Amino acid sequence: MKKLTTLLFALMLTASMAFAQTSGNTGVSNPTVDVDQGAVITQTGDNNVGSIDQVENGTGLTAAEINQQGDDNVGRIKQTSNAVNFQSMIDQRGDDNRANTDLSSSTSNFPISSKDTKTLQYQEGNDNTASILGTGIIQDMVVKQVQVGNDNVARYTGTANAQAYQDQRGDDNVARANNVQKSSRVEQYQAGDHNVATYEGATQSSGGRSYQDQRGDDNVSRVQTFGSDAGTSSLAETYQFGDHNIAIIDFSGNRGNEGLIDQNGNDNFGHIEFLSGGNTNAVITQTGNDNRATITRN
Repeated sequence: MKKLTTLLFALMLTASMAFAQTSGNTGVSNPTVDVDQGAVITQTGDNNVGSIDQVENGTGLTAAEINQQGDDNVGRIKQTSNAVNFQSMIDQRGDDNRANTDLSSSTSNFPISSKDTKTLQYQEGNDNTASILGTGIIQDMVVKQVQVGNDNVARYTGTANAQAYQDQRGDDNVARANNVQKSSRVEQYQAGDHNVATYEGATQSSGGRSYQDQRGDDNVSRVQTFGSDAGTSSLAETYQFGDHNIAIIDFSGNRGNEGLIDQNGNDNFGHIEFLSGGNTNAVITQTGNDNRATITRN
């Protein structure tokens, strides 16, 4: 995260637009240019709204940054580009804040490499919501959401060959990821009690990777791949440390699936199910008392 943050700050120093505001204000930036562009919004206090809408028609780099300190703030970034070179960051410190980043490619004729696309959303506080949406044919982008506090929700939805990381530290947090393209990797980490992590790989999600690591009590982790090509050459792993954990992996593909559930604690439940034939592999390792393990191949 440090490397990404440093890169974004370096870009913002040459930004063409900047806002600094206190409570109850709305900051909006919506340029449309053909060269490198950047925008920064900084807000302090409560009930602020920061919004950046960027459209890149050329081949330049599109960068955006929103910093908010306080409660009940909203940060929104929307980036659309032909070049698909996005970089953005939303940093919120406080409670009851919302962060949303929407990335989309305006080109639909052929896949575009987006190795320079990096998105970070960081929230510190309680009852916050963070979501990242990637649409179009963006490929190889890296998105990361970090939440420190309790009762937070992180969501990622993508139609790209993306690397998605969601890290939550606190109690009663929920992380959800949904990806509908090939060769994607989703990693979700949770530290605390009563956490829930879910991942779904929909149609054409072959070659995907999923790692879910939970540390605490009463956690639930579920990985599900489905669709016409889902589960093909996929690897799904869940690791749980604590009590009363549940890990479920469901594959719906015709070859190359793997599954691993490693639970360390008491009263854990593991479930791996292959809904179709093919090259399958399943491993469940449980340490503790009153654990259950079920592996089914149809």
